[in-house]
Amino acid sequence: MAPPIAWKRRITAALTEHLPLKLVAIFFAFVVWLVVSGERPTEMVVPVRVEIGVDTSVTLRGPTPEVRALVVGRGRDLMKLWDTPPTISQRLGSDVPDSPPIKLEVNNVELPPGVAGIVRDVQPRSLRLHFDVQTKRFVPVRSALRVRADSGFRVAGAVQLEPIRVQLIGERRTVRSIDT
Repeated sequence: MAPPIAWKRRITAALTEHLPLKLVAIFFAFVVWLVVSGERPTEMVVPVRVEIGVDTSVTLRGPTPEVRALVVGRGRDLMKLWDTPPTISQRLGSDVPDSPPIKLEVNNVELPPGVAGIVRDVQPRSLRLHFDVQTKRFVPVRSALRVRADSGFRVAGAVQLEPIRVQLIGERRTVRSIDT
């Protein structure tokens, strides 16, 4: 049996001899591990950008709620989703209700070009967005004036107003509530 000092020397030599070569080997092992783990299928929950296309007369009230998707794919593809998140696009016309429910489905999620993956889930499953819808409407002008002739005078005909109708522009609920 070798004395304890010889073992200490052997262990010290094993750790310190050819140290640059050992560091290079560890570096290349790490690089190979990164490449192999980047090719392995994995899943990740990523944020999704919601793009609501609306008519110029429609304004979204408040921020769009946060949406997340569970995406399965290669690790290196999924890492790209942090720089360029997937999107859900929805086009709404000027006839949109003030607070429509919008269903979110996995087939509505568009992954950016160059990213191979499968969307497995979307959370939340639906959004309720609030819109201010501007509208235009022509309404007749009616007078609330009551004209009385002073003593010695006589009123000849009804009061005539110009213009006879006006265009109202404003929020849909308010404009619809005004009839004259």
